[in-house]
Amino acid sequence: MVTPLRHALSEPSLVTSASTASMPICRICHMPSEERAELISPCRCAGTMQYIHTACLMHWIEVSSRRAKRPPCCELCQYQYQRHKRFRVGRWLVPAVSTRDKLLHALFVITAIVMVTCAVITIFCFKQDSGKRRLAYDEAELTSNETVTLVCGILFFASFFVGMYCEIKAKYSIYQLVTRVFYLNQQWFIEEYDRSKDDKFRCSPTGGSPV
Repeated sequence: MVTPLRHALSEPSLVTSASTASMPICRICHMPSEERAELISPCRCAGTMQYIHTACLMHWIEVSSRRAKRPPCCELCQYQYQRHKRFRVGRWLVPAVSTRDKLLHALFVITAIVMVTCAVITIFCFKQDSGKRRLAYDEAELTSNETVTLVCGILFFASFFVGMYCEIKAKYSIYQLVTRVFYLNQQWFIEEYDRSKDDKFRCSPTGGSPV
């Protein structure tokens, strides 16, 4: 009486273990597909080496790219991974900036606004004086437009030098911070292997391996 019962209890476990063994797993972490980590097939490898998690593959590419300066490819079949970038839409990652750099960059933005304002006012004054030629060239007094233009010119160059000083004294310039933001918010995506895009098989008219 005990043996049939034990046999009946052991059957589901055997079926479960068999189904688990037949599931595709990642060739790096040896874990099956999950909701947040789906398996992909990015190269020519087949069988138990066919599938891999995107996160595992990206980590491997990051580590291996430090040693080799060539495009990332599979270490087994030597297929070059087809990858592309996407810019993160929500929840941007922003680099850490010190309080001192924030103040310097804020002052730089203020000087940039002053420079643009002075340039616009100067252009406006030149347009007003374009149709009014002074008849008395020996007149020593400046017109109101000429005075405003002179003041704007002084403010423009003063703001320029102050802004450059702020950027030089900052640890990271605004250009470096913007570049860093784009770098942090770029995500690499690996495409699934497509035999039709593989040069090894595309050169053969029958679709097989080239002779």
